[in-house]
Amino acid sequence: MASPIITFQGVTAGYRGVPAIENINLTVEAGEMIGIVGPSGSGKSTMLRALTGTTDIYAGTVTLNGKSVRPGHPTRDIGFVPQLTSIEPDLPLRAADAVLQGLAASSRRVPWYSRTERAKAYSLLDRLGLAGFERSPIGELSGGQQQRLLLARAMISDTSLVMLDEPTSGVDLQTLQDILGLLAELNAQGTTIVLTTHDLNWVAAGLPRIVCINRQIMADGTPVEVLDPDVLEATYGARVRIVRDGERILVTDQRLDPN
Repeated sequence: MASPIITFQGVTAGYRGVPAIENINLTVEAGEMIGIVGPSGSGKSTMLRALTGTTDIYAGTVTLNGKSVRPGHPTRDIGFVPQLTSIEPDLPLRAADAVLQGLAASSRRVPWYSRTERAKAYSLLDRLGLAGFERSPIGELSGGQQQRLLLARAMISDTSLVMLDEPTSGVDLQTLQDILGLLAELNAQGTTIVLTTHDLNWVAAGLPRIVCINRQIMADGTPVEVLDPDVLEATYGARVRIVRDGERILVTDQRLDPN
């Protein structure tokens, strides 16, 4: 039996001696698609950073592909899509070159990219709806286009694991739907997907597994199991209303409930 691609065992992690997550136990099998949800400051991004080796770990172990992750030693076998705020719009970088940066973590013997690598970058931009923008400065792209660009950069390394930090932030509804479709396509091809988001309805519509976190894991399961008023109140500190229509689930503000 293959070992899990990701394992958290009793992990407490954070920054400058201050824990942001505590006693996290989580296993993700290869080929899963999982969403991590929770309020601002709940530790969602810290969980991803623990996997990339870019946060302090005070207790427990984080394992990726059977190898322990060591803080200060960033891992290279992950396609990581950061938040849109990580993009420097004034950076004099063209879209295709930004995508090619996704290959920078590999051991390169030459400081330039091959014709095959450039063709792959162009192909990914085309696949993600950015054909014709290959030579456009990244600062001229819209928020939705920049999000697609970040996804292309993560995909170019052909990694078996793609992690996305708040991919639904700052993009329009069409882009949300497109991203979910692209992630589902990648997942169907065997790529493991782990993402964080505030958008409960977005994950309910397309993700088979959801983890609720507020410094600790509050719930872990299918949308039907996790998107429960009591679970979400414990996670967010606010009462919500759940509307179910067959397999469809809608989370609304309790104040909108006419009853």
